[in-house]
Amino acid sequence: MAIIKQWIEQHSYDWAEDKALQALFMVFIAEWPESDPSFKASSQRISGLITQVLEGFDKTVGTKTFNTNPPHPCLSANSDTILDLIDIEVARQLVRNRLFSIFNY
Repeated sequence: MAIIKQWIEQHSYDWAEDKALQALFMVFIAEWPESDPSFKASSQRISGLITQVLEGFDKTVGTKTFNTNPPHPCLSANSDTILDLIDIEVARQLVRNRLFSIFNY
């Protein structure tokens, strides 16, 4: 329960603009009491929390953006093989590639 609550509160950008995912999630929560009646109060709290988060969701807050330019690459003069590359630069490129591939840049 705590994991679902945390996901709703802290990671709303995952689902707040996806109407299909919202609908599936609400059905999932509504079915909790059917499987175990003791989940009725939890189901109502989570459903209310989703409504509250959606009403207060600001699309600009949910958007992952950067407010600074990326750092300059760290390149060694002898970059003949991958083993010659500086480890921090390899990490930066991997992260950059992963972040931008999410957003289809």
